[in-house]
Amino acid sequence: MRDYCVSHAVLFTDLDYNDSADMLITKDTKQIGIFIYSKGAKMRKLTVSSDSKVAIVFLNDDSAREFVNRLYASYDKEAEVLKLGIEYNYVKLVDSDHLDQLVL
Repeated sequence: MRDYCVSHAVLFTDLDYNDSADMLITKDTKQIGIFIYSKGAKMRKLTVSSDSKVAIVFLNDDSAREFVNRLYASYDKEAEVLKLGIEYNYVKLVDSDHLDQLVL
């Protein structure tokens, strides 16, 4: 993430600098909350709303696919809200090989 931000002139915060996301990135006054997915760590609670953009970043495509499979097999309230956020483009799922899909 850091290398991507530096090479694309995107402002970013250090990891865990902000309470609402793992990292915040900003370009041209547009901001995205970045949540880094890891199997071994508990993910922060993310808020889905039309007022904010959120991206969940995965190490690779396999991790992203596994996450999506588990998400769509779950029907609790948080999973349903996240599914809607993804469908309405409030939440973007991006693997580290395709960080250029982070549209600011």
